[in-house]
Amino acid sequence: MFGEVVVTTESSNVLYSNSVFGARCNGGGGITTFCAAICGRTPKWGLHLPENRHGTHVFHMDCDLSTRQRWDVLGFAVGKRLAPNAIPVICGDFERPDTVKLKSFFTALATASGCEMCLIVGVSPEAQTYEMAMGGHAPAAELTITDADLNGEIDALCHPESGPVDFLQIGCPNMTADELRKVALYMDGKTVKEGVRFCLFTNIAQYAMAQASGTIEKLEKTGAKVLTSGCILRTINVARGAKGIGLSAGKLTICSKSEQTVPVWYGTDEEVCDAAVSGWWEVKHHA
Repeated sequence: MFGEVVVTTESSNVLYSNSVFGARCNGGGGITTFCAAICGRTPKWGLHLPENRHGTHVFHMDCDLSTRQRWDVLGFAVGKRLAPNAIPVICGDFERPDTVKLKSFFTALATASGCEMCLIVGVSPEAQTYEMAMGGHAPAAELTITDADLNGEIDALCHPESGPVDFLQIGCPNMTADELRKVALYMDGKTVKEGVRFCLFTNIAQYAMAQASGTIEKLEKTGAKVLTSGCILRTINVARGAKGIGLSAGKLTICSKSEQTVPVWYGTDEEVCDAAVSGWWEVKHHA
């Protein structure tokens, strides 16, 4: 809730809690979180203090932000340009992002930086206006993000050459029931190619809703597997033995490249689905 003190170890949760809910949260580790759980208290510092919750670096959006993928790579474009302990302010003439776009954005931003709060003008409760976001402070820097910046991030994430792929995965962060429904609709009448593994990750609550609506059954008929209850960074181990990996999450792509020696491709959810059906990833250069 707005103003509520939150303690968590999950980096994108820190960002979402501070930036969307207006809760008070600092990034912590396992030890500090367990201590807070035991004693019911946490140090009052950092982003628990109102005077520290103002924008420092302003980012003007001169780019297409109409899709989840564009928000995903925006997290990298912004994060790579941040100073330590900075609080970016996102402003511009763009459509209000939904929760799916926001969770992808914050997951990528937490991967590319140590940022723990981001104020999106017109979205964040503490940034209903630009002036409110800055809290009377002048920006330390102002930058503009263009389509060329976002396209460059897509190309940098994706393996540069087309090739065979036999492990595909969507869901980092975990998919919502509605995201699962959209994949089921896109895969309607299609079948995962023999010898190819196609995994979708969600949590137990979203799985239950998708199961009740018949979505899980539809997905499994295509040959896809819907998995739950695991940190996706660890459950990427199910990709062991793959000759090529295709993903639609920037965070998972970067982490997979650090652990795998096979080609790792990055694209949209639809591109992942197409590759699961064909067993081939066709690279589309954007820059």
